Amino acid sequence: MSIWELLQVVLTAFEIGMCLWLCDALVYNGEFIRDRKGYLAGSIVLLTLSVIGNRQDTFFSWIMFVVQIVCVWLVLSLRKRENKALCFAMIFDYQLIVTLLDLALSFFAVSFLDDQFWNKLYYGVGAGRIFVYFLSRNVLLVICLSLQMLRKKYHFHIEDYKGVLFSVGIVGSVWGWLLLRTLVEQGDYVGLEGSFQIITCLLILLVLMAIELRSTHIKTTTKLLQMKNELLEQSYKDMQKLYMNNQYIFHDFKHHMILLKNYLNNREYGKASAYLEKITEPIDRMGHYIHTGCDALDLVLNIKRNEAEQKGIRYLVEADREIHTNIHETDLGNIFFNLLDNAIEACEKMEGQDKWIRVVIKKKNQICIMKVENSIEKPVMMKDGEYETEKADKDRHGIGLKSVETSVKQYGGDVKWNHTKDRFTVVITFFGNGL
Repeated sequence: MSIWELLQVVLTAFEIGMCLWLCDALVYNGEFIRDRKGYLAGSIVLLTLSVIGNRQDTFFSWIMFVVQIVCVWLVLSLRKRENKALCFAMIFDYQLIVTLLDLALSFFAVSFLDDQFWNKLYYGVGAGRIFVYFLSRNVLLVICLSLQMLRKKYHFHIEDYKGVLFSVGIVGSVWGWLLLRTLVEQGDYVGLEGSFQIITCLLILLVLMAIELRSTHIKTTTKLLQMKNELLEQSYKDMQKLYMNNQYIFHDFKHHMILLKNYLNNREYGKASAYLEKITEPIDRMGHYIHTGCDALDLVLNIKRNEAEQKGIRYLVEADREIHTNIHETDLGNIFFNLLDNAIEACEKMEGQDKWIRVVIKKKNQICIMKVENSIEKPVMMKDGEYETEKADKDRHGIGLKSVETSVKQYGGDVKWNHTKDRFTVVITFFGNGL
């Protein structure tokens, strides 16, 4: 094996490994690589061996392009049952971008170099092919690292950008076909006159991607604003209802003071204390607004408090003030909506027992711990190490905990679940990178 053939093997393994890493990071939040390092290493070796044989003979093959996509997808999907369609789209777009980079660099090399370069590149494993592979995979590495940096900075969900993946797949396929046809069918020497056509297609691809990204960003922002408005409206209605139901306290303030004075003058202290507690109870409720420093979290905690109290559930919150995090408000709101919905639902099933929910939010140094626990009627059912819903429609229900786990792990956090015969507890821990 020559030095060029050895380098081709190394670059192919790097290409496949980076594909698995990117898909795992964006689709599965790093779970695959973290839990299955040995399986991953073996898969990279086998995939490299299956691809490299074809690359010894030809620079590019549509058949091997499809085979490589399917094989990489099977490596991931056999171990991860969820998001298979999204995973396939990511792998397809990744391999398409690799192909486009290879063909584009080859095109410009043929345009500026001698007319025999394409034949040397296509049929022989030499310095020219290794140069193209090396340069394109380094560009790809920059793209992948940039995506990871953007994901950590803006905490976006790749599911929200399915339209972008679709656009890249369609337009990129057309551009790749055009590039390959130009290189193969127009002879050895392409010339600079074909550059305008290729560059035009590239610009169209970039414009479409920019439009789709902008559209998705607007939709995401609108969704966040809508959620905040709904929370604010619900919070306002709850506070208004509480005020209207107890407005007699404020309107008859003078009457209350006279009655209390009479109780005290007659030394009926027990009646005075009971009466005072009665008229101040709603005022205490209106004054004990839960405040953590995060608007979305405050709204969710207060709305669920009112809902729980209306259903006869004791609702306790121990939260530090001014808990500022880099966690997106939509994600934080969804996390506590899911957890508190599950907790309230579990308490509603209890009859003639003490129903309670306790929320603890504490931050110390660079660690933030969020705990939600609630009373339960009976131990929770488990199947294959996962909590199982008791509802008939299991496909639609029971996904709350999975949604929480996905959101938390996106920020590098950790989720622990445990239960006893009468208590269910969820503990979420966010570390420095998520605060």
